[in-house]
Amino acid sequence: MRRLNILMFLSLIAGAVQAQFINNGATVTIQPGATLRVETDFINNSGTVTNSGTLEVQGNFDNNATFTSSDPSIVRFIGTADANASTGGAVLRNVEMSKNGGDVVLLGENMSIAGTLNFNGDDTRIVTGAQSLILPTSADITGVDANEYVATTGVGRLIKTVAGNATVNLEVGDLTNYTPVSSAVTGTTYTAATLGGRAINAIHPNKPAEADSYLSRYWVVSANGITGYSNNVTGTYISADDVVGTASRIKGATYLTPDWLFVGAATNGTTTISGSTANSAIEFTGMNALNKLNLTAYLSSPLSGSSMTNNLQVYDPPVLSTLLPTVSPYGAPTTTYSSIGDVGGPAGSVTDWIKVEIRNASNPATILETKSLLLKTNGSIVDETGSIPYFKDHANPVRVALHHRNHIAVLSNAIAGAFEGKNESYNFSTSLSQAVKLDSGDPDQLVLKNGLFCLRPGEINNDLEVDGSDFISVRVQFLNGTGEVYVNEDINLDGEVDGSDLILTRLSFLASLFSTIANL
Repeated sequence: MRRLNILMFLSLIAGAVQAQFINNGATVTIQPGATLRVETDFINNSGTVTNSGTLEVQGNFDNNATFTSSDPSIVRFIGTADANASTGGAVLRNVEMSKNGGDVVLLGENMSIAGTLNFNGDDTRIVTGAQSLILPTSADITGVDANEYVATTGVGRLIKTVAGNATVNLEVGDLTNYTPVSSAVTGTTYTAATLGGRAINAIHPNKPAEADSYLSRYWVVSANGITGYSNNVTGTYISADDVVGTASRIKGATYLTPDWLFVGAATNGTTTISGSTANSAIEFTGMNALNKLNLTAYLSSPLSGSSMTNNLQVYDPPVLSTLLPTVSPYGAPTTTYSSIGDVGGPAGSVTDWIKVEIRNASNPATILETKSLLLKTNGSIVDETGSIPYFKDHANPVRVALHHRNHIAVLSNAIAGAFEGKNESYNFSTSLSQAVKLDSGDPDQLVLKNGLFCLRPGEINNDLEVDGSDFISVRVQFLNGTGEVYVNEDINLDGEVDGSDLILTRLSFLASLFSTIANL
């Protein structure tokens, strides 16, 4: 009899029923055309609620039992205060956000909507927190604007199912700003496929120091169930709040641990950035399009076999564990590597510090950027984290110059195209022509040893040539019996200034060696 009374009561009312709703075991049906208005909390502890009409809830929505929805039923959130929603795993058919100044915060579990999510109030959001909002392919989100959207304040996401190639819009933001992200998704097959994402109002925690124009916002985007997946991602940001530096330099940047990629990176310089990825789980933001430059070079004097020694790094442990300084020796800008004496550190086996310059390709006298980096025994040049270094963006082609404290500086050939978003490798050891000569009368800039083209030794006073002053400096240190020190006169990097250093310098002096950079 309890079920019959409720059915008759709701069927005979043409307008709205106003009440607090707590169900502890009844079977309740909201008939088509009927509206049940709950001005406090809707609580379904046990029993069954079937919604075929409209359920208006001003307070919290808390379902712990059976709640079913048929088309075209609506759950409408009303009022002016924040409310919580816990669906208990039920799928809602249509949801209307009709609040004015209040949000609906998801608690307990994800919210799934089978039909339409309509924002028709004012200054109202669905706040995901730790939960996700899930919509199928047929579902739609309408009425979104700068004050009405899905606020992803925690790990929860907005998730949409994807049936085929399409542009999927994720109407997300934080509690203050609407910053959606869209994905032009393509694939070969879709199997229960979804695409989801969230917006995070923060500078990406792994933003490289070289990024001086960037967004203080990023998005997490992930796809499932799509083979042959690719995605052209576009993020919308708030110019007044999210831009640090120059907006026109900020382009789409994709983070895949531990690398930043700039595939398809673009900007309109105002409110959006874009990029492309084939990875199903990315973090996406905007920054000046940095260049990842994988450099390889060898010093001839410490080369032994196919690798260089690290005698300075592991000089005489434990008495004198290392001779290499923790701070780079090339002046500003300096770099500190506290694990310099540890072959188990991030950079591994290190031969010495090396200075890298990015120079204008057409006017190599113009130095655009300088870094002090670490030269590993295998010729790789890495930063203090042991990673391939990043360099700033430039609109024109560039060259790379390498300076070592007792070898002759070399200059690369031009790296073609704008130096923006490149993932480039340059190996000085593969050919004599890898180190350019700016004048045909210049000496060869590299010397062949053990099958590798190497930097030539003997230039210790930073004047770009091996002259009498270099030879005299080495001779003085040799006569003084200098040892167990980190000095430029130790040409072969063994921690001692001995006869071999004197011979190496003398041979370079007699050959009148100098760097082609001296011509600039």
